[in-house]
Parts: sequence; structure tokens; C-alpha cells
Amino acid sequence: FHRTHSILLGVLFGICTAAAQYFYMRAMAHGSVSVVTFIYSCGFLLPTAAGTLFWSEPMKLPVVGGCLLLMFAFFLCSRKPGAAAEHQQHGCIGYPLLAMICSGLLGVLQKIHQTSQECAETGTFLVTAFLVSAILSAVIALSSGAHKEVSNLPLKRVTLLSCICGIFVGIANHVNLILSGVLPAATVFPITNGGVVVLSALIGRAVFRERLSPSARSGILLGIVSIVIIGLNK
Repeated sequence: FHRTHSILLGVLFGICTAAAQYFYMRAMAHGSVSVVTFIYSCGFLLPTAAGTLFWSEPMKLPVVGGCLLLMFAFFLCSRKPGAAAEHQQHGCIGYPLLAMICSGLLGVLQKIHQTSQECAETGTFLVTAFLVSAILSAVIALSSGAHKEVSNLPLKRVTLLSCICGIFVGIANHVNLILSGVLPAATVFPITNGGVVVLSALIGRAVFRERLSPSARSGILLGIVSIVIIGLNK
């Protein structure tokens, strides 16, 4: 029973992972992509605050300033000009907020595990987490009829993309789990969440030829600056 703690946290992590992805996809169907991404990315505030409140991690003034700049960068990246801006004001925020909370709880659970005596049991934690998440995701997909929506797509393509996504998600969670035990939450989670937003915008421009508004370009630049500020004050 010496792995009970890791298994229990892994179960909770798996539940939160499945819930975060479900609410995130539901949010995408009800609101603007930019606004949903902005709200979802702010989930880093939960583990950052928890690190200060429960693990007595010092919150340096530059880190606070970097977090505030990063949030403003998210806002700039999420802005849409013209009619799109008017449309996004009417998007549902319930699902994005639920996705943000679940995403933030993932960071808290990682921090709890990596500051415990069972911190070396990363394999047990991650295997349990992804097994639970996979089962719950399958149940949600089958019960909601989501599997019918992709029935017209080539099965090989769906399988390949799913496997690639699963590999990268597994690697990301493994790295985040290790980092959460050796670095303050105020350093790890703002950088990882902020990096996703900034890199996504850059890849969207380079790979998918998406046009960036002046606001989005300013947000990317400000996001890079804020990440550097946070990283230098670890």
C-alpha cells in the first residue's frame, strides 16, 4: 500500500484532465476561440497562488509583475477586431471558467505529489492518471455521441493524430510533474501556460498562415518579455 498516495492523486489528476478537456471542447462550441483560450490559459493562477499560500513559496515583486504582464498579453492575443469583437462578447463563459479551474487543479495536484514523500513514484502517478483519463474520456465520448461526429474522417488519420497528441501530452505532463517539484509554482506554471499561448500564435502564423492583428503581435511580444522576467527570477 506504499503507492496508495500516488494512485489516489493519479485518479484525481485523471478526472481533472478529462474534465478540463471536455469543458474546453464544449467552450469552443459556444464561444470565441480567442476568448476561450485566454480564460483557459489563466488556470496557472491557481497553482501559482497555492504555491504561495500552502508551500510558503516567496512571491517576488518581479514575478508578480511578470504574471500581470502575462495576463495582459493573453488579453491582447485574444482580442479580435471589428464584428468578431462584438461577437465574442456574447460567448458563454461558464465552460471556459470550468475548464480553467480544472486545468489549474492539475498544477496543484502535480505540486502536491512532487512535494510529498512519494515524489519518486512518477510512473505510478502518470499511468494511473492517464488510464483514468482515457476511460472517462471514452465514456464521455460514447455517452455524448461525439464519436459519431468524426465517423466521416479517415480512421487512420484520426488514430495517427490521436497517438501523436497522446505522446506529446504524456511528455508534457511528465516534464511538468518533475519541474513542479524543483521549481516554485510561480515560475513553472506561468511559463508553461504562457508559452502555449505565445507559441500557438507563432505557429498559427508560420504554419497555418493566420494573419495576426497589431494587438496579437503586441501580445506575443509582451508575453515573451513577461516569460523572461518570470524565468530570470526563479
